Amino acid sequence: LQFLYFIGPPHSPHPVLSTMSGLTDEKLFHLCFDPAEFRDEEDFNPAAFLVEKRKYVSIDMIIKDLVTFREYLQDEVVHLVNTDVYDTFLSVTNKLYQREGELLRLQAPLPELGARVKAACGKLEDSKNKVGEKLQRIHHLEKCKMYSVRKLKITVVEHGLKGQLEELEKTKRGMDTLCDDEPHKGLNGHASDANGHANGVGSNQTPAPFQNEARLKLMSSIAQQARRLQVEQSLWVAVLDEQKTDRANTNTRLNQFRMHILEQIQSEYVAYLTAYKKYCSTTNPDLLASILEGIKVCLEAYHELEEEDAAVNIFRDIICTPSAEDSISWAAARGSRDSPGTMNKLFEAPIEACRTKWKRLIDVGHEAGITVLVVALWQSFSDTISKRLHFLFDSGNPYLFNHRYRAAHKLAVTFENCCPTIDTLQKLRQEMKLWESRWNTDVYYKMREITVKNHLQAWLPTEGKATLALATSLNSDSSGAPDAVSLMQEDFSYGPCAATYSLLMWCGSDMVMMYPLGHKFMRLCIEVAGSLKNWHNKFLSDNELPVLDETGDVVKGKFVPSYQLLAECEDDDVLLNIHLDLSKLKTHLNTTFGPAFKEHYISAGPTVTGVLDTCLDAIGMATTHVARDVTTALTAAVTLRCINLLGFVAITPSNLFAKKTIPTSPSAASAGVLQPLNMFKPKLYEKSYPQEVIDAWSTEIITVTTTKYRSLVQDTRVKAKQQQASLSNWRNKKESITGAEQNTTPVTQANKCDVQFYLDVLNFGKMLSEGHDIDIDTFGPYQVCPHDNITPQRLLDVVRRGAWLHGSIPDEPVEEWLTTSASS
Repeated sequence: LQFLYFIGPPHSPHPVLSTMSGLTDEKLFHLCFDPAEFRDEEDFNPAAFLVEKRKYVSIDMIIKDLVTFREYLQDEVVHLVNTDVYDTFLSVTNKLYQREGELLRLQAPLPELGARVKAACGKLEDSKNKVGEKLQRIHHLEKCKMYSVRKLKITVVEHGLKGQLEELEKTKRGMDTLCDDEPHKGLNGHASDANGHANGVGSNQTPAPFQNEARLKLMSSIAQQARRLQVEQSLWVAVLDEQKTDRANTNTRLNQFRMHILEQIQSEYVAYLTAYKKYCSTTNPDLLASILEGIKVCLEAYHELEEEDAAVNIFRDIICTPSAEDSISWAAARGSRDSPGTMNKLFEAPIEACRTKWKRLIDVGHEAGITVLVVALWQSFSDTISKRLHFLFDSGNPYLFNHRYRAAHKLAVTFENCCPTIDTLQKLRQEMKLWESRWNTDVYYKMREITVKNHLQAWLPTEGKATLALATSLNSDSSGAPDAVSLMQEDFSYGPCAATYSLLMWCGSDMVMMYPLGHKFMRLCIEVAGSLKNWHNKFLSDNELPVLDETGDVVKGKFVPSYQLLAECEDDDVLLNIHLDLSKLKTHLNTTFGPAFKEHYISAGPTVTGVLDTCLDAIGMATTHVARDVTTALTAAVTLRCINLLGFVAITPSNLFAKKTIPTSPSAASAGVLQPLNMFKPKLYEKSYPQEVIDAWSTEIITVTTTKYRSLVQDTRVKAKQQQASLSNWRNKKESITGAEQNTTPVTQANKCDVQFYLDVLNFGKMLSEGHDIDIDTFGPYQVCPHDNITPQRLLDVVRRGAWLHGSIPDEPVEEWLTTSASS
């Protein structure tokens, strides 16, 4: 429009172009922006342009400069039109002036071509619709074909099954002669004759095996074809309404036909189960094998048709429930229900039947793919027991309760052993949870716990002075508790170990232990062992038996100068017998108690067995701890007797004033230092102690005695040194007053004592070597230390001066320890 405005009217042969304002290029230099900024049309941003210029000039100035620039551009456009565009425009206009007719002729064919194209598009759309209809028809025909083919297959299979069923009905059943007297009325109407009477077959006559191979193969084929028919039926899809109606009618007919097949299989299955029930105890293996083969084929047919529940229900009705009702009755046991023997007899028949008769059926079911027959058996027996023997779960009498539970538990374990797979075993144990919950085991354990604690309080009392004799004699009562007094007469010498062993064995015995309560009885046994430990600690404390340290000093208890240790005995036979009782107890626990306890956990797995081993170790550690304390008291008593005799060997300060010659032989008292040990060892041999125990105890006694011997000699020599110094000072003062000549005798009274000590120590070493097989050259507390000028740690170290005076060593020993100790 702006372009037409500047040019003149169209009829003017020479249009006049106006420059309006007549701007020149010089005016552009006064603009507030650069005209080159408008050249890039794509990246030009008016808003950014105004913001940028607003920083330097006002809006009015920007508008004024833009108007000026617009006028300039208009002048430039006019100039370009005058110079270039106008001549070209006139040339093109003149050429097109005479072409209007040609253009009209070219425009006329376009509607015709459009009509043709539209007609062609319509034909294409019609063809597309026809092709779609044909494809739908083909798809529909394909579905109809598949429907017809599937129906044809179903018809063929159905026709074949009908022919096989007709052939099966025509075939004579080989075991009809076994069960003709028992009508097969279906799941709820079958009857059985448990006496074994049949037409032509007496109760004392076993029929010959029958040949049913062809019939069984035919029935197996029927099951397979019925399964195939079921699969084809599930894949049969209807398209049309009439097809859906036809399919519904056919499915109704096929379902009825399937029920007819199941009735035929059920008839065979019931007949074979009835035959097995009647002749399961036959001595004819061929007859039994043929019946089991028939049962297997029937179970395989049920498994093939996915009707395992129906097979299990029939098995429960024919085998499980009648067997449970026949065997679980007091008439079969023939005895009093309070008698343990009657309870065992009550479950003997079911256990034996489960191991033989029912086990065969369970194995056959496993081979056929049905593994839950044992669960059905257990359900029938547990229900029958709960209904008829409801008193079985009464825990009022723990003795009878234990016998009842153990007898019933044997039956449960027998069923578990019959499980063919792990999954079946898990299902069975899941079913047994209700059975286990009916047993009131908590009350039973509480009563047993009270019995144990009452016996502990009577035999190992926690109050009063601990004595070795049993306070009371508890005879066996209705609870089945043992009598520890009888064990004292047979094996043990005193009551504590006899009572402990009696209670531990009682807790682990069959008449007390129950599998679900094993962890509780283990804890109770640990408490019993802990009671023994506490009682012995109290016994040792009440009698103030001594405990020595490694130097021979008494750290606990009291010093016993004579042979009297306890009020009950005048020698150490008491402690020896206690120690022997502990040894016997530990042996019995390892050989008798442990294996008896583990019998209840043979099938419990490695985890429970590991816990049991830990508990047994805890009981053994308690026994070992008590034995160690008794050993300590026993060796301490013998050691104290030896140390008591050392007092007669050690020379007192009064001997310094005795005018004696230099000794040449050991003192008489030194020969009896080890006399208590010499009297103790024969008792150990008499009681059949192992040689390694005797050697260990002897070495401990000799070690402590030797250490104490060294300490006594060391103290005596220090006192003698001090006495000798005091005596010398007194003599020197006396001689200086009287003017008498000083005594220059080289042999002092202290030297005589040193020589006597040396001779006694040599005699002590001789007794160790000859009487107790001690190698004195390597025996640490006795041998000589290789270094001088140190505090003596061994027996020969404190008598080295006596050895020099005696002439046994050439050089006088330097005994700084003696000088230092005497001066201090």
